Amino acid sequence: MSRPLQIFLGLLRIAVGISLLGPAMHKISWFAHPALEPQLASWLSHSPNPLTSKYLHFMIPHAQLLARVVAVGELGLGSMLLLGLLTPLAAGLAFIMVANFHFASGAMLSLDYVTGQDGLVYLLLFPVLLLGRAGLAVGADGLLGKKMSGGGR
Repeated sequence: MSRPLQIFLGLLRIAVGISLLGPAMHKISWFAHPALEPQLASWLSHSPNPLTSKYLHFMIPHAQLLARVVAVGELGLGSMLLLGLLTPLAAGLAFIMVANFHFASGAMLSLDYVTGQDGLVYLLLFPVLLLGRAGLAVGADGLLGKKMSGGGR
C-alpha cells in the first residue's frame, strides 16, 4: 500500500475516532443516570417494521446496562481509533455498535439511509478502516509493529 494512501487512511481513522468521541462526551452522564431507555421507547413507538420492534422489545429491559456499554464503547473505541491502537479490533467493534444503533432507530430500513450523506456511508467507514490497516500510518499500531519486528531500534 502506498504511503500517501496509508496517511489518508490514518487521517480518516482519526476523524472517525473523533466522530465517536463527540457523542461519548455527552453520554458520560449515562454512568450515573442511564438515558437510553427513553430513546429506545421513542424508536419503538415509530418502528418501521416488526423485526425492529422485536429487537427493541428485547433491548428495552436491558437499557440501563446497554447505556453504560454504549458510553464505554464510544469512549473506548473512539479513543482507540483516534490513537490508531488495535485499529482492526476497534473498527470491527465500532461497526457492530453503530450498525445496532442504525438498525434500532429504524434508519437502516429507510431509503434515506442508502441515498443520504451519512447513514450507510458512515457505517461503511469502519470496514474500510479495518481492512485498510488504518492504524499503520499516524498510529500506535504502526509504532508497535515496528518495535515488535525490531525496526524501531
